[in-house]
Amino acid sequence: MTAPVRSRAQFYEDLGNASQAFHALIDTIPGDAEVLELGCGADALAFDLAARGVGVLGVSTDIDDVERARHEAERRELSTARFAEMAPETLLLPDACCDVVVGVSSLHRLDIARTYAEMARVLRPGGRGMLLEALGHNPVINAYRRRTLHRRDRFEHPIRRDEIDLARRWFDSVRVETHHLLDLAAVPVGDHLAGRAARSVLRGADRLLLRPSSPLRWHAWIAVVELEGPRP
Repeated sequence: MTAPVRSRAQFYEDLGNASQAFHALIDTIPGDAEVLELGCGADALAFDLAARGVGVLGVSTDIDDVERARHEAERRELSTARFAEMAPETLLLPDACCDVVVGVSSLHRLDIARTYAEMARVLRPGGRGMLLEALGHNPVINAYRRRTLHRRDRFEHPIRRDEIDLARRWFDSVRVETHHLLDLAAVPVGDHLAGRAARSVLRGADRLLLRPSSPLRWHAWIAVVELEGPRP
């Protein structure tokens, strides 16, 4: 009964490139920043940020997630992490109150246009958005999603290129890195020598296929999105 759980865990562990790129972006947040996190829970980004003194407010419409995050922050004695029940599309926050907005797999459950507008409103001039999201263009990945609907929130939908481009209405700069296309094929091989060799070769091919000028980049699994220059 536990094998599928281990398999899913190994799947995400094997595909670390997107996570590494996203956390490298998170690491650029200065220690004196005020950060808003869209979504929270026991695995929120807020904990790592608060551990280095960053002030973070995590918001969610799920009170259980909010309570889990509060308990975890108390357990870790993180005084700069706060959490509140609040909808990202209608933030009960003043204008220009934070420096950075972050989110992991948050947009695909939300009204994207309203969320971008609220992000731009609460960000100070020069503020940034940092998002990690699953993309919805690859037919093979989408077929897998349809076969595993029982594992998914009925409200979620992987975001598409036009939904990312929509951010240009509220931000001067929208930068996108995409990750994981061919290297997905190496996941079933596991962490054996052959698997590591296959991933190395396929990730090298991905670096070419997913470069900014390639139309294939939108068929990747994951996008790391950085938004700058909010225009409320």
